[in-house]
Amino acid sequence: PAHQLLYHCICMLLHFVKPLLTTGHDPLGHL
Repeated sequence: PAHQLLYHCICMLLHFVKPLLTTGHDPLGHL
């Protein structure tokens, strides 16, 4: 379903953006 995909995208986006907002570090730096 489309809403499930959207939810997954939002989760990924939050996972990516959250470290940026909380620590100021590039999320790609600690992958």
